[in-house]
Amino acid sequence: MTNRSTVDTIIQGAVVDLFHSLEIASAPLAPAAGQPLRELPDLAAFVHFNAAAGSGVLCLGCPLSVVQLAEKATYTALAKEDWIRELMNQLMGRVKKRFLQFGVHLNASLPSPASKQFIDRHGGAVSPHSKTYTFRTIRGSVVVVLDAQIDDRQFAYCGAVQLRDEGDIILF
Repeated sequence: MTNRSTVDTIIQGAVVDLFHSLEIASAPLAPAAGQPLRELPDLAAFVHFNAAAGSGVLCLGCPLSVVQLAEKATYTALAKEDWIRELMNQLMGRVKKRFLQFGVHLNASLPSPASKQFIDRHGGAVSPHSKTYTFRTIRGSVVVVLDAQIDDRQFAYCGAVQLRDEGDIILF
């Protein structure tokens, strides 16, 4: 049996929820700390984030076969990069919303495409604070890498936070 932390539960729940919204079933595997990725994803994007307690990087990697499950369209290289950045943006929004329930406010940068060098640096045993989350889908594995030092022992559940849901219209 593994000892899942609150951060593990937040990340895994956010990824499963994100892919469910795309009508793609995803099953989380046990998180792995300090192990390099076995294979590099076809598409990847990342965001930098910071909070009062520190900063980090969240990276999302996806094989092309999963992209094709999500959308039945022909992609150009630019469209694929836009798609993975948008997916990263939606994932970070879900993570931020779940962290708020514990009183943790995250500030995130805009999503950027992740190069092979970036993934090697953050997705390997190079960083002692790196954790890899793998999710199986019908067409391949999705990978999320969290490279941050987050101590969830000091999280205090604040309850439900009244925030907008994805897709809500905000009138000014």
